[in-house]
Amino acid sequence: MRNKAQFFSTDLIIAVIIFTLLFVTIIWLWEYTQQKITLHEKKAEIEMPARIALSSLLQTSGIPSNWSNYSLTDFSSDNIYSIGLSQENNPWNLDSRKISKLSSLNITKYLEIKKILGLSNPNFEFYIQFSKWNGSAHNLYSSSGISVWTNSTFVTSIDRYALIDGEKSHISMKLWEKCTTPNCN
Repeated sequence: MRNKAQFFSTDLIIAVIIFTLLFVTIIWLWEYTQQKITLHEKKAEIEMPARIALSSLLQTSGIPSNWSNYSLTDFSSDNIYSIGLSQENNPWNLDSRKISKLSSLNITKYLEIKKILGLSNPNFEFYIQFSKWNGSAHNLYSSSGISVWTNSTFVTSIDRYALIDGEKSHISMKLWEKCTTPNCN
């Protein structure tokens, strides 16, 4: 009697199962890592312009520094290169007149404000809220932009503290991407 090798031995079946499990796990890990990288890149794509815009608002008086005196018809990116809210030569101390002007321009010049702030991506929207400290809590002082929509994606929020006419204040900027697909929440 001769012993013949079996083609489908239990060793082969176990090896195929282990190989398949390892292969599926590697593919799953690859997809998971790719999703995390894409999400991180998307977050950075939104967060960086928000940080730059908020820094410009809080640390500069704008170019030109008297941009808040411009009429509605003169308010454009052709005449104003940067919107800054700080008092001249006094970063982090914001001028309440400039904040009021920014808020009043919001209704008619929102897209122009976005452009001047460097938020030119058409799918991005922003909202800035200014709150003054009353001794026990921050009360809403002013706001500009569009409130965050419920179906917004990739919302980033950046908070800073500054002075508004010498009073302690909290400034919050939210930047988000509008949902452009029909299956958003």
